[in-house]
Amino acid sequence: MVLDSLFYSKESKIIKFKAKTGEIFRIEVIEEPNRKLKSIRSKVISDIKNLTKKVWGDPRDLAAQWFSLADVLLIARKEGNMKGFATGKYLKDNVVLLLGTVIIPDARNKGLATFMNTFILRLAWKRILKKAKWKVWKWLQPLYLVFRTENPSLYEAISKKIRVVPSIKGLSPSHYEVKIATEVATMLSPNCEFDRDTFVIKKACSAYPELSYPQEKIPWARDKRINEFCERYLRLTKREGNIFVIVGRISVPLFKFMLTK
Repeated sequence: MVLDSLFYSKESKIIKFKAKTGEIFRIEVIEEPNRKLKSIRSKVISDIKNLTKKVWGDPRDLAAQWFSLADVLLIARKEGNMKGFATGKYLKDNVVLLLGTVIIPDARNKGLATFMNTFILRLAWKRILKKAKWKVWKWLQPLYLVFRTENPSLYEAISKKIRVVPSIKGLSPSHYEVKIATEVATMLSPNCEFDRDTFVIKKACSAYPELSYPQEKIPWARDKRINEFCERYLRLTKREGNIFVIVGRISVPLFKFMLTK
């Protein structure tokens, strides 16, 4: 239940997140945001767009796309000020698409983005358990996480925790993973070419030039192999607007870890 007028909906769940620094953030969790926030849709999209502009660049119609597709929306606030957001969509019972996550600079490196996206995955896992009931074999199926990125540092962070494709380790994607990636590319970038072998959406960001990193601001990974991998397939220094569709596979033991955190 909403605690005060700072939040979007009376139906929201409010959770507290204590950062590594000791700072307290209040996270508003809105499931079915299109229904619950219908009367203030324009305001919410405007808030998402303005925050993204401050942090990254003009997302143009992407803010409306993120909101319209979202099954769950998380808004992080500190002392009443919006500090970030995360949006997720359930593509299938065991496939979660992270549409967009943006955190303002003074709230980064505090675990906020990880907390919000992990919370979305926990919601998805609980949804699986609720729908499966006593069909135990469904409890054991892996959960797939999918998102788009051109960020080598983010790729490095995620690939350390879970199995991902495309892979610098030479892992081949399964037929199911190719199907997931293709579906996401078609949904989010219908007018762009998708390479099913490299999982690259070509020129996906060309319509959003402010969202492509200038060469001096590319968040390179510590692992040079990842940087070479991203440069080879995304041509980041050329600013072609190419972007990966990353598909991660999360095993049952990791589910249990998420649920106990």
